[in-house]
Amino acid sequence: MDAKCTVARDNHRYACMKDSSSNFQVTLRKRPDGKTQIFVGATLKSLSAELPDSIPEMNQPGSLHGSVTPPRRKLAGATWFLSQLRKCLRNEAAALLFLETFLSELRASTFALQKLLVHVDGFTEWYEERQGQMRADALLRWLVEARNAAQKQGLVFAEWSPHPVVQHYKDGRVQVVESATTFEVEGFDRSVTTDDLAKMLSQLSAVVEEAHDRFLPSPPARPLQLSIELVRERDDGAWEHFDP
Repeated sequence: MDAKCTVARDNHRYACMKDSSSNFQVTLRKRPDGKTQIFVGATLKSLSAELPDSIPEMNQPGSLHGSVTPPRRKLAGATWFLSQLRKCLRNEAAALLFLETFLSELRASTFALQKLLVHVDGFTEWYEERQGQMRADALLRWLVEARNAAQKQGLVFAEWSPHPVVQHYKDGRVQVVESATTFEVEGFDRSVTTDDLAKMLSQLSAVVEEAHDRFLPSPPARPLQLSIELVRERDDGAWEHFDP
């Protein structure tokens, strides 16, 4: 949602106006009393946890909606890193980078959840039960161990090479496709696929959302604000604050 806001400073009024041509626009007007009236315009968006794919989109001014708690933001980060990983499966360096950051963000979602709700009545008992279920899951145990290895020493693929599959059809056609990517990490007996990673994400997302529904159904609202600072250049080239 785009937002308009006004900021009062002493006897001056600074209006934040919607402007689609650039991130910020400044308009100066002289008032009858001789003082300068300054209008600063910006498009401020209320942001969901979902991250856009491109850096220019990420650079647009915006503030997180109140419903975007730290655990939800961590899950959104993990989702973004997984999507980048799927695009970089032919490049070992990029694949390792996005795999490690995916594991880190996904694991951090449960840390953030505990920090957020630890003082809410009933949460600790509920989470201990969910924690027991997660520890019994082989994929989620792999997640914890792989994330620890990634943080402390970095992951190394036991084997890395493209794996094309040449398909010969009955009608004589031949087609080359890539096989499903399997990650074999040194020090781990189990290999995982991108589908396995998506399943881990889905499982922890379910835990986080259930916790929000039970213990934080209405997160507190966050104000959408634009802070304006007025500075001017001095004769010596330095900058100083001023009141127009």
